[in-house]
Amino acid sequence: MKIRQAIVVIHGMGEQRPNDILRDFVRTAISKSDSVTNEGPSIFLRPDKVSGSYDSLRFQSYSSNCHSQTEFYEYHWAHHMAGNKLVHLWPLIKRLLFRLRVPKRLIPIWLLLVLFTITTFCTIVWTIIRGGELGLPGILGEIGLSIFAVSLIILSLMPINYWFTHYLTDVARYLDASPSNQDNRDAIRKGLIELLTDLHNTDRYSRIIIAAHSLGSIIAYDAITYLWARMNKLHKIEPIIPEFKELKKVEDIGGDLEILKEDPVATKHLRELYQESQRNAWIEKRLTGNPWLITDLITFGSPLAHAQILMATNKKNLREKQDMFEIPRCPPVKEPFAHNKWDGDTWYSWRNSQHHRIIYHAAPFAIVRWTNLWFQSDWFAGPLSSYFGYGINDLKLHNGPLRTRIPLWAHTQYFKYCKENEPPEFIRQIRMKLDLKADNWLGRVNTFLAPKPDSVTQDDTGIL
Repeated sequence: MKIRQAIVVIHGMGEQRPNDILRDFVRTAISKSDSVTNEGPSIFLRPDKVSGSYDSLRFQSYSSNCHSQTEFYEYHWAHHMAGNKLVHLWPLIKRLLFRLRVPKRLIPIWLLLVLFTITTFCTIVWTIIRGGELGLPGILGEIGLSIFAVSLIILSLMPINYWFTHYLTDVARYLDASPSNQDNRDAIRKGLIELLTDLHNTDRYSRIIIAAHSLGSIIAYDAITYLWARMNKLHKIEPIIPEFKELKKVEDIGGDLEILKEDPVATKHLRELYQESQRNAWIEKRLTGNPWLITDLITFGSPLAHAQILMATNKKNLREKQDMFEIPRCPPVKEPFAHNKWDGDTWYSWRNSQHHRIIYHAAPFAIVRWTNLWFQSDWFAGPLSSYFGYGINDLKLHNGPLRTRIPLWAHTQYFKYCKENEPPEFIRQIRMKLDLKADNWLGRVNTFLAPKPDSVTQDDTGIL
């Protein structure tokens, strides 16, 4: 039986063009050794019948090393953020500038903002001392001259100016829930949720992976949160494995992770066990007829590393939101109101009248594995486990070419590669974590839940 899996690639901040990141990601994900012939990876372009966008493409990959077929989609959202202006940065600047404690990786950007503020203040003080009383017109004039002078310096640094206007404004607008941004935020989330829903409803795929870069990781996180709350209670058949042993393991190991999180060695071992149990628990849920297909969230250069600024006022406030189920964690926060819980004091699920165990609405990462990758020189990224839970597999990528070591530029280099016969080590790391050779464990699901047979079409017979 043919096993198909879909990867949804979500681009990051910036004025991205459709399919640019998709092409780069496909070349990054598929190695030459996975090709049918020795001439290169067997990657074909197919019509995109799911997303509904006229610009969208679907890449299809076959492998000689396994029977699974991987299909790549892109969720393109940049058009919803067209018309960005520097004024849109103000909410984000306020969050960063007026803080007593600044995240270490954001200090360079914070210093630029402080330099601008101090320059303006000193100009006003100097004018007062020089000329005595300074009226409102004089103050405005001096402020204007100061802003003009500093702006010339910033504008002369074109890479910095480009990042502010074309990249950071996307983050500021998406995270600012003001009325002027609400329609844009809703449109972005709705589009991704509709794409993921349509992929579930095609009955074509056995598994869905979400690979998200930069701001796309926040969008993916939101979409998983919202979609899981719609699908967590859906079951079509009586459970084949009524004991839900793997889900019980997930809950037990998740509790141990919270207790032993200060021990790096123990945490690493438990995380491996946790992710293994997550996969097995996902299989258990599928065997009860639950339609959820998303097995993995893989984030690249994620700004969620600064969640205490972007999603809350500080780290304490972030944890308060997580404890109230507003922001899911991995492992999930305990559900204090669950009935028919397991023995012990940790649980993410409850048993309904049909004897299914229902994982509660804010616990998608009980079965969705989360892997986070980043470059050390990427100011906007970093480890996530201290904010979102120690079930996340944080992996710092090895440096590649020089451009992966340059701040700001490194943020755009996750899906860039050198010669295919000598890919950088970070590309090998990415391919390992994608885990596309999924025949063995996906076959366990397909044995019981075979997708509906497809009609014979040009797409299925391999005719272009």
